[in-house]
Amino acid sequence: MVRIAGIALLVLSLMAKCNLALGDKSRAIATLKRLIALQPDSPFAYYNLGAAQAAAGDRTSASASLKKAVQLRPDYAEAVSALAALELSAGHYDEALRLARQQQTRAPKAPEGYVLEGDVLTAQRKYADAAAAYEKAIAMRETGLLTVKLHTALVGGGQREAADTRLQKWLAAHPDDSQARIYLAGDYARRNMAPQAVKEYEAILQRNPKDVVALNNLANFYFTQGDAKALDLAERAYALAPDSPAVADTLGWILVQQGTDATRGRELLRKAVTREPDNPEIRFHFAASLAKAGEKDRAREELKRLLSSTSTFPQRAQAETLLKQL
Repeated sequence: MVRIAGIALLVLSLMAKCNLALGDKSRAIATLKRLIALQPDSPFAYYNLGAAQAAAGDRTSASASLKKAVQLRPDYAEAVSALAALELSAGHYDEALRLARQQQTRAPKAPEGYVLEGDVLTAQRKYADAAAAYEKAIAMRETGLLTVKLHTALVGGGQREAADTRLQKWLAAHPDDSQARIYLAGDYARRNMAPQAVKEYEAILQRNPKDVVALNNLANFYFTQGDAKALDLAERAYALAPDSPAVADTLGWILVQQGTDATRGRELLRKAVTREPDNPEIRFHFAASLAKAGEKDRAREELKRLLSSTSTFPQRAQAETLLKQL
């Protein structure tokens, strides 16, 4: 009987993982609740349930599940981190900081509590204090992610040179850290340093030709520079990640603008805006593609919806001009 129960737990756990991998959050949540009914004292089950509920946008239930996980196992770092991240995203800085300090007390030689503290302080724009917390974490376990977080805090605190030096030092010692290099390329892009950004993305692709983020972002850079290689890179990114709204948007926009296959491009943009309806850049691209195809009524509808939002986005002025022209 015990063996049967153990098999049932394993099957339910595997089912929940499969449901999450397929993006079926509601079924994953239902499966995890069945798992908890069989194993009510499992902090891992509550943690997984909380993570699934958070992914589904149910903050209240996620918070309750994660608190239960921490209650059952106070030193469960992943659950504490997830709960703190939830509190942080809700703007509950004091509670998130309390959880971080609690984690430090329970595991003083582990970096997680100091990483949490740094994240909370960064969100509050207390950059000097955040950098100090990240330094403590790095002294315990240096990683690319922590180096990136430290870079963000140092830059926020006005220490650009020190931040760049630390990041470059990490990449020199860990040239295959594509995530840190993608962050650096993005930082160059935000600073309008296109040649440097392109160089970093090219370096990533030399090591990993199937890095979707690098392929997609480099395609965008090449396209803005009028480089014919943009379309090939965008096609390669789409072949690897056809369900990514960002990737579909890049390829669709290039096809529409180049006129090589505007019909396909417009369909890709429709697919992208359906998957990510609150992304203003994607919606602008879709509206512009409709206008270019002569579908003025639909284009006006999309533009009005886009401009009804108070959010700022780089193409707002273009969207306003296009709407007037229609």
